[in-house]
Amino acid sequence: MSEFVTISKADKLFKDYMLGNVPNRPNFIAVPVRGFNGDFGKEQTTFQLIDRSTKKRPMFFYLSGQLIRWKWLTISLSPVVTAFAYLSFIGFEYSALTFFLVLITLFFSHSSIFILNDFYDHLFGVDTARSKGGSRVIQKAWLPASTVRSIGYTFLILSVICGLFLSYQHGWNVLLLGAVGLFSGWVYSYLSKFKRFIGLNILMITFFMGPFLVVGVSWGLFNYTSTGLIFMGALFGLLAYLCIGFRHMENLYLSHRAVGTSLVEYLGFDKSKWFLLSCVLAVPFVYVLVVFDFTTLSHSIDHLTSSVLLILPLFFYVYILQATIKLSSSMGSSIVKLRNSLSLLHFVVGTSFLLYLTFLA
Repeated sequence: MSEFVTISKADKLFKDYMLGNVPNRPNFIAVPVRGFNGDFGKEQTTFQLIDRSTKKRPMFFYLSGQLIRWKWLTISLSPVVTAFAYLSFIGFEYSALTFFLVLITLFFSHSSIFILNDFYDHLFGVDTARSKGGSRVIQKAWLPASTVRSIGYTFLILSVICGLFLSYQHGWNVLLLGAVGLFSGWVYSYLSKFKRFIGLNILMITFFMGPFLVVGVSWGLFNYTSTGLIFMGALFGLLAYLCIGFRHMENLYLSHRAVGTSLVEYLGFDKSKWFLLSCVLAVPFVYVLVVFDFTTLSHSIDHLTSSVLLILPLFFYVYILQATIKLSSSMGSSIVKLRNSLSLLHFVVGTSFLLYLTFLA
């Protein structure tokens, strides 16, 4: 039999309940189920008290995948791996240790940002108000919010340790980039939840999951930048935002403007569709700039190979463009397929660029 308790936000025990802790009942997890929204200062919140022994937790791999977002990991790693391939081709050398440390630092950073974003979405009542937001690890009582917060900060500390070691090896450039990255992670996970910063997540995703990663590797490790790398970063950032932007669109029928924390949710379906469509239309223009830069690197590769590797992503793009134009609702399987197709396009673009640079080498 389920137990429920309703307490005021002004109550001194409110924070404990939001962290999933039930005072004097350590075997129970508290999960908010109704009435919580971070915009209101005076309100009551209803919590369901769930006995830990009656809640079956999924297997470790699945649980960690939900928290870390395995399916989004390539969005973080592809720009960096492609940047290393580009720099290797034009003559820069690096050790396997450096390459591994950059990837593991990025993995820890990726994990901490998504996990802490989950925690703050819970704290602000965002994921309580919509049934599919976030990883649902807290909402399904698989882990209390306090544990999710601890895991997030553990990954953050690990990323700082790796970043400091890279800074020791490669200088102050890496240290500066790490500080900017940490600040941006805090902005995305916490500050962007406030309504006056409603459009901030567009900048955070587009810049920090694209140009920041690509140019960050080249400038931070090799003190080098180029227009080709900037265009490549812009393409990855634009595709990353589209992946997450269409995920936000899925939330439209699950929430409303009072709880939405993204521009897509705030605009509503019709306006956000045209906004995302304009972003989709911008993709081939940036893509052509990247391809043009690649073709100027060397003329030794045959036209058939270059055509296969560089035109292949356009087939995925045509499907995505048609699907976006035909999209008529934020509900149903169409938008899920569209989001998955964009994730696949991001991966295909990164793989095509990597193979092209490898063939050139």
